[in-house]
Formats: sequence, structure tokens, C-alpha cells
Amino acid sequence: LYCCNTINIWDYITKVNRESARFYYFLYSPSNDSCVLRPSYKIFSLDIWDFYLSKTLETGCPYDLDIGLAEHEEHLNDVELKQRTKYI
Repeated sequence: LYCCNTINIWDYITKVNRESARFYYFLYSPSNDSCVLRPSYKIFSLDIWDFYLSKTLETGCPYDLDIGLAEHEEHLNDVELKQRTKYI
């Protein structure tokens, strides 16, 4: 697995909160009964959706105008080349 030496945002906020009041919201009074859920950030805990592995995302955005125009021009060039070869 890929090991990363970067600091997690939640660890950073906890560390800064110990040293200063930069992230404190003074109008909020937390109760000791509630606990905060933090999102998981480990690489092995990520679940890859099938949507991300589908063909449209492997080949790029189907709505990208630059890619669509380039493919259209390529198709027109192919058609024009075929028409020229028929007349020769």
C-alpha cells in the first residue's frame, strides 16, 4: 500500500486547537455527551465505485467540447479522404 507522510486535516486541526483558538467557534458550546464523527482518510478504506471504472470515465468526459470537436473533425477528414480515394 501507498504510505503517505502528509498530515491528516483532522489531526492538524486537533493539534492547532491544543496550541491556539484558531478553529474555535465561540458561539458554539459542545456537550460532553456528543461525539464527533470524522471521515476516514486511509487509502485502504476507500471504496471504488463501479461508476468510476465505467467506460465513459476511462476515456474522458463525453461532454468535453474540445474532445468532441477533435473527434468530429477527425471523422470529417476520414470521410473526405474516403471520397477522394473513390474518385481516383
